[in-house]
This record gives sequence, structure tokens and C-alpha cells, in this order.
Amino acid sequence: MIMRLLLLLLIVMCLVFGNLPTPEEGMYKINSDAAILLVGLGAIIRDFNGQMMASAVQKMVAGFFLQVAEATAILRVIRFAVDSGLLPAVIESDNKAVVDLINSDCCSCTDIRVVISD
Repeated sequence: MIMRLLLLLLIVMCLVFGNLPTPEEGMYKINSDAAILLVGLGAIIRDFNGQMMASAVQKMVAGFFLQVAEATAILRVIRFAVDSGLLPAVIESDNKAVVDLINSDCCSCTDIRVVISD
């Protein structure tokens, strides 16, 4: 049941992110998302033509807050892109608060900062 829901998350991501602008030639665009109700992560990597090069969903057993789940999704998709050799890349997330924390110099000791520092 949960795997079906995660696959549904991936399909929705394909539909939503598939219409976004593509990256510059020679670059990849990575879209990540997390769902705390399903406790899962999803990622899509597209090339500069908009062609899907890789995708992944992962079931997680955790009691994360949404921002920690989103940061974890970004971390996992970066590792996935590195392992797949799909670099350089532009990473997009629908959670502005997490993106702002990643781009900040804030060094608090919160759960999300631990994930971001990885």
C-alpha cells in the first residue's frame, strides 16, 4: 500500500515538475519532494531537453517534521545525483523555508541544521 502511494507521489511529481523550465545545456535539474503523511521521498532528474534521466522514491520510517523531511529529501537526491553521475545540477524544492536555511549561514543546532550540514 505505501509503495503504491509513493509511486503515486512520483507520478504527481512527473506531472507537476515536467512542465517547469529546463536547465541550461549541459546541466541537469533535480526536483525533490517529501511527504510526511506517506513518510516518503521522491526525486526526478531531467536533462536540459526536459528528458527524465532518473527518478527515485524511498519509503522512510521516521517521525520527521516537514522541514526535516524536505531537507532529507534534498540531501538524498544530491547523493543520488552524485552516484548516478548526473552532475552538474540545479536543485529545486517546493519548500522555500528549507532552501533559505540551506543558503544561510545560520548555525543553530536544530534537527534540520544537522541534515543541512551533511
